[in-house]
Amino acid sequence: MSSDETRADAITSLTTGDAAAGDALRAVVAAFERGLPGSVRGYYVVGSFADATAITTSDLDVDIVLKDAADAETLATARRLADGCVHDSARELDITITDEAELARGCHPNFKLSSALIAGADIRDQVPLISLTDWTRDRMHSSWWRVARLFARPAIITLPLSYPEPAEPFLGYTQRTVRLSNGDTVASTRDLIRLIGWAATALLALQCGVYVSDKRDVRRLYRERIGGESAALVEDVFTLCRTRWAYLIPNDPEERAALQAICERTLGFERSFVAVYREYLLAELHGDDMEGVRFAAEVLRRAPLRDDAVIAALEALTRRDSGAAGAEARKALALLSESVGD
Repeated sequence: MSSDETRADAITSLTTGDAAAGDALRAVVAAFERGLPGSVRGYYVVGSFADATAITTSDLDVDIVLKDAADAETLATARRLADGCVHDSARELDITITDEAELARGCHPNFKLSSALIAGADIRDQVPLISLTDWTRDRMHSSWWRVARLFARPAIITLPLSYPEPAEPFLGYTQRTVRLSNGDTVASTRDLIRLIGWAATALLALQCGVYVSDKRDVRRLYRERIGGESAALVEDVFTLCRTRWAYLIPNDPEERAALQAICERTLGFERSFVAVYREYLLAELHGDDMEGVRFAAEVLRRAPLRDDAVIAALEALTRRDSGAAGAEARKALALLSESVGD
């Protein structure tokens, strides 16, 4: 069987019944083969289309792995091609560009354990899984960024958290839109689902030492390993918001009331997560792993938290490090100082 036939079979098997998704994948591969001939090692689908949980409103996640260590020009071309594919696609696309050199330092579990190759060479057995320390760091900081930035919260966060938009029916958690098959965009719970799912994954990594690569495992592992009231919220978000309502806002009054109740419970989940995150953040800022320290300070620049202990940790960091970590700390402190002046 030729490589074109293998590619066609792989795409068809992943997107059966979803012509727009199949067309989008074929267009991505064709665009990169034309625009960067011989530069791509492999094309992989990750997320819901890879683990057979896709629904009609799911976006299509694609990881494109460039050969060796891609130079700046190749990376820039790849990003332009990706932007063009996203713009032209009838199906919502999310394309991640990486290269073999980056993956050799450790790949995420969703790539190594639950992705699907659609074209090119399969290198998943050749690349190591990211360390649990780095995985936890990525999930914890990314989840904090989602709490701070996905919804209409202030540029500088102070605790305790409040609802993003208390006067709205769904309290500001349904601002993200999705594109329907007819091209219309409507409000959705996509970011709410991502917030809960990522935070649950982060807590499983931090508190239980567990990698999660398949969204079907999140609610089961969270229920088994962590439990409590938050486990019921994680379950409801996946079974109702994602599966029953397909990210959309339901029209039935009883179901709208159920969604409102989920949104009301979300603030308690966020506050619980942030309490854990704050202790993790302080430990990272005071730690000896300077890459971890730098990353924590960078996150605070992108999603600032006004907290006395955090500010004290940043100030201490500027005194003990004259390198990249100290520079990020100074930027974060300057941002916090400017906001106080305003």
